Amino acid sequence: MWQKLFVRFLASATKLGTILCLSVVAGCVDSPSNTLSQTRAETSAAVDPSNSSYEVGNVKRYGAVGDGLADDTDAINRAILVASQAATENNSATVFLPSGIYRTSAPIRLREGVTLLGQGATYKTAPTYIGTVIMPLDSFDYPENGIIESYNVQAGGLQEFANIEKLRVQGNQQGGSVTGYGVYLKDVYVNSYLRDVTVADVSGVGIGLYGTANGGPIQIENYWINRTGSHGLLVDNAFQYVRLRDGAIERWGLGAPDRDAAAIWFNGTTATDVGRFLLVDGLYTELAVGRNHDALRLHNAAMVDLRNISGGGGNGSETGSLVHITQSAGSATYAFPPAALSHGIKMSMVYVGGDRSYAHTVEDEVNSINIDEPFIPEWTQPVPFITIGRTGAPDFENSWAARRGGHRAPSFFRDSDGFVVLQGGIADGLVGKNAFTLPPGYRPEAQLEFAAPSNGGIGLVTVNARGGVTPASPSNSAYVSLDGIRFKATN
Repeated sequence: MWQKLFVRFLASATKLGTILCLSVVAGCVDSPSNTLSQTRAETSAAVDPSNSSYEVGNVKRYGAVGDGLADDTDAINRAILVASQAATENNSATVFLPSGIYRTSAPIRLREGVTLLGQGATYKTAPTYIGTVIMPLDSFDYPENGIIESYNVQAGGLQEFANIEKLRVQGNQQGGSVTGYGVYLKDVYVNSYLRDVTVADVSGVGIGLYGTANGGPIQIENYWINRTGSHGLLVDNAFQYVRLRDGAIERWGLGAPDRDAAAIWFNGTTATDVGRFLLVDGLYTELAVGRNHDALRLHNAAMVDLRNISGGGGNGSETGSLVHITQSAGSATYAFPPAALSHGIKMSMVYVGGDRSYAHTVEDEVNSINIDEPFIPEWTQPVPFITIGRTGAPDFENSWAARRGGHRAPSFFRDSDGFVVLQGGIADGLVGKNAFTLPPGYRPEAQLEFAAPSNGGIGLVTVNARGGVTPASPSNSAYVSLDGIRFKATN
């Protein structure tokens, strides 16, 4: 008797389970007969699956082929659109590209909250690729676009948690125009990342990070960039925090004029200390033979930490530097750290291998420093001096000018403890009148007096609470030295 009752119970449970499966889709995705043709996210995105037997998020559900011949652009972008709708409810969603070669005729547009996930990024011998490859068709020249780019390139606004993982972006060109990107992310921020990604054979930039007002923090790790017409990796304009870990950038700048490309080109703005922090931890970069570029170009950088950097390649005739630090003209407003001035740059375990194919290991234009040692265990860039008379700096007054004859230019800086230091020599002005005026933040509380070498004797220099720096009697206008003047800034 109990056996019959148990059989009836099983039959009832099976019938009930079937009813639940029809109403609760999440528990039945493994069975095509119980999978709805559209999910709520697909309905919201107005996307009708082409093949409902594939799970939600798989690009083949939306018509992608991945055979290296078909144009899969629309299918991948449809999958991303659906995922972005799902992300509005779940905060994140994944678009999965199984192993294959996905050809594109237009940019793949990465949206907020979406992770573009492949199945690996390697190959044995090209064109025998293993894993997931996104490759433009020959008709897609992408002169102003990326093969993969954030939706913000077109739409504007910020994007959070936009990620790319485990795939290869394989371009279809190396030379010619040096515009376009392999991956182009604009205003992507809040812990977005690229992980286990390869970018190769693009005419422009391998990976470009561009921020108009915001960008970052973003992390790129376990990456390989190979054969680019321009920069390997570009960080441009207002990216606040970028971490680069465990990467290799080889044979970059193949189509660019000399010293107009870099393995990593960091470009901060001139007005403020944007580009606030760049960490490069673990990088091998290899310069192509005959290309005279700088491997790491740091322009208007605020805070940079370089660790475990190794450079090679070339044939020994190149004139670029492994690390090259530059800046634009100073901004009109002074602060510490100085706006638009390179500062806070430190590096450790930096090595130029082989035949040392770089003119300098470190070339610091801000402080006129060249380091030619092949191995630098540790180095911190000095705080740059602000030079009187240069654009954005205080002007000379009352006919005073820089002392000629190869002497150090008159300049000043304020250290992290708030002390102002002056250096250099001035000449040919009116004794008793200001030579120049220090800006607010670089002035003492009350007038100070300093003994100063002057034309073979001892003169006097005063610095007052309004910032006036004045050679006073018995100074001689032939020259007055500012070396050794140091005081605490209070206003």
